Amino acid sequence: MKKKLISNDIKKLVQSALDSGVEPVKFELEQFTRIAVGDVYITKMKGEKPIMHITEHFNKEYAKLWNNDVGKILIKELRGDNNNLYEIVTDTFKALVKLITKDEISEFKSKDMNHLKVGDKEYTIIKVVTAKKYYCDKTDDYDIEFDIEEENREIIDVNNSDDEEYDEQKSNSYALF
Repeated sequence: MKKKLISNDIKKLVQSALDSGVEPVKFELEQFTRIAVGDVYITKMKGEKPIMHITEHFNKEYAKLWNNDVGKILIKELRGDNNNLYEIVTDTFKALVKLITKDEISEFKSKDMNHLKVGDKEYTIIKVVTAKKYYCDKTDDYDIEFDIEEENREIIDVNNSDDEEYDEQKSNSYALF
């Protein structure tokens, strides 16, 4: 089972760009910023707290993995209007990274989340996408098999004409296309 979103190959790729002279640049939040980390979409509007948009796959197991990985790091970083987020941009990819402060370094090292080193500064990788993609695009996820039976979903047969509970009603909506 894949337990981390940032693989060793991704670390090597980004570190090689840094070693070749690419400098991290401060990542400025737009008025409306959206970033996907695994199966969770995080929306940040300036002056507001970040909002997590989760799917039906966000169960206890998924939440535990996500919270012990870069997802929780990003949420913490977006809580204020000032952040330590940087971007590393090359011709082939771009990476969103977080500068690890001196107060955080021991915690990040203990969790093996100090992915990159540039001089005396260390960074953790939040997300890497190809040059033509955006951070809001879903690019990776944990290898979890979702068991539908475990979710205890109710199946409704909408084609059953004997069931009067589902009356057909006229819609007030119009097709736009």
